[in-house]
Amino acid sequence: MKFLLSQSIFHLNLSVELIILFMSQLSHSLQQSLATQELLQEKSKGLQRFTIGVLKEDSELETRVALTPQGVAMLVDGGHEVYLERGVGKESNFSDLDYTEHGGVMVEREEALGQDVILKITPPEIEDIDRMKKRALLFSLMRFHDMCKERLLAMKIKNITAVAMDWIEGDQGECPIANSMKEIEGNAAVVFASSLSMYPKGKGAMLGSVAGVSPSEVVILGAGMAGQSAAKCAIGMGATVKFFDSSLRSLQKMRTIFGSHIFTSILHPNSLAKSLKSAEVIIGALGEDETALPFTISDDLVKHMKKGAVIIDLNIDKGGSFETSRETSIKKPSYKEKGVHYCCLPSLSTMYPRTASIALSNILAPLLLNMDSYENRGQYICTEGGFQKGIYVYNGVLSNFDMGRRFNISAKDLQLLLTVF
Repeated sequence: MKFLLSQSIFHLNLSVELIILFMSQLSHSLQQSLATQELLQEKSKGLQRFTIGVLKEDSELETRVALTPQGVAMLVDGGHEVYLERGVGKESNFSDLDYTEHGGVMVEREEALGQDVILKITPPEIEDIDRMKKRALLFSLMRFHDMCKERLLAMKIKNITAVAMDWIEGDQGECPIANSMKEIEGNAAVVFASSLSMYPKGKGAMLGSVAGVSPSEVVILGAGMAGQSAAKCAIGMGATVKFFDSSLRSLQKMRTIFGSHIFTSILHPNSLAKSLKSAEVIIGALGEDETALPFTISDDLVKHMKKGAVIIDLNIDKGGSFETSRETSIKKPSYKEKGVHYCCLPSLSTMYPRTASIALSNILAPLLLNMDSYENRGQYICTEGGFQKGIYVYNGVLSNFDMGRRFNISAKDLQLLLTVF
């Protein structure tokens, strides 16, 4: 009995020691956890946290949205507050509920305009700029035909920093957003052309290859990203593809990519005229390269095309690749003239807004998250050379000399402005 009692006391003492050891370890773990939290708080003290406003598009030519619900979730998880105008994603089939479930706050336009960073596809109207807060950072796509002197002067009054999203460059000198939209437009051009070729409105010629039937011919003017994307889609359908461009280097690049699957030629009237006569689809993307020589397909060349042929002009926002092109809208994307179908939307990606919006958001959300890792916006801009390429107004001062000449406004070098502000 005495032995059993002493044994019990021994086990009791051992249990007490284990409990004390466990509590000591738990206390140490809690101290480490608190220390880690304090360290994270210290590190985050210098980080820039900003609010983001996403505006609904008010143009019948635009259906895309800058952020998807998933993009909003990324930013909210990163510590930001995202305010979206009610109905902002309707045209892209994103509901207000989709956004609120991912952490977004649905508000009226006035409140969305009052945030630190404003996201909008098209440049905002003057009345919207007037309602933005001082020194706000504005992101939009660049459309020269939408820009005007009055907008730039309104930005000056508000000390706005305006960024053309499609001008921002990546690590390799590429423009991720511009290339993404051009890739979509190249694919869309072939798909939409195929639908215009269908009976009863079209010629009834299928772009796809069928045994015993000669493949349809697709002529692509311009060997840039949009042309490359269109070629991939057309070749995938089984069509014969012919490339025309003023740059031999660009044509050589296309040959490297597609090999013997394509025909290439320098832009020459005689060679082009022959190809246009036999083509079912002609895709104009000549204005994609800003350094390319201007070239417009004359009415004389177009009138010899097949009846029922399709022209997709991806360059309409820069004057058009065809003399007979005129801008179309989403409500009426095509028209027929002299037996030829035309589609001349300023951005064909607006016909596929959900895909385009996802592509935009996938680039914008990480960019904004990267921005808040710097102590302030100025430090980020000074550090990120690729981002600087997108800035055309910095703290209200025009920093793009081409726009300055176009609108007769004095422009300053951005590097000089970065040292002043």
